Amino acid sequence: MVALRCVSCRYIKTYSEFEMSKGDVSVSVPAGEITTAQHLIDGYAHGDRDFEGAKLSEADLHNAILRGVNLSEALLDRALLTRTDLRGADLSWADLSGANLGGADLRGAILTRADLSGADLRHANLLRADVSLATLDGVQWAGAIAPDGSVYPALEATNVTVSATSEGLTSGDRDAETLRRELAKARKQVALLESQLQQLNEPLESL
Repeated sequence: MVALRCVSCRYIKTYSEFEMSKGDVSVSVPAGEITTAQHLIDGYAHGDRDFEGAKLSEADLHNAILRGVNLSEALLDRALLTRTDLRGADLSWADLSGANLGGADLRGAILTRADLSGADLRHANLLRADVSLATLDGVQWAGAIAPDGSVYPALEATNVTVSATSEGLTSGDRDAETLRRELAKARKQVALLESQLQQLNEPLESL
């Protein structure tokens, strides 16, 4: 077994576990068993970048700096990742369903086959991110920067509410409004698919 030691911080990392000790506080976490936001942040601060398969459902990682981190196959469902710096991060196959990624920096991130269903990506930056084969059902895109650099509308269409202001709408008006909303959603999906197709064609064009 190979071990790396840092005398100043008493940090030990092996292929099976790492230990960190600060003052009277000691943390020992087996590799692949990261289960709290603090474990992840402490490990990252000590130079670790490989957190594949971490179990961080509902973790609070807002404003964290996690550039280049490997969180592939991690459980991050319903996690709070607002304004988190995830540039170049590997989030392939990660479960990000219901996660709040509002304002997150995901430039160049790998989100291949990630589950983003129901995630909040409003005002997130996904420039040059790879979202090929990702699950994107119910994602909130308002104000987000797409992988191709285009920007989603800041305000998404809202549902028509039957109230004093809308009682005058006829059934035909409501149907037309519903179709307009569906058309707007379809256009966003088409733009995203075109971006994915372009990224897939780039390697072929270079041959």
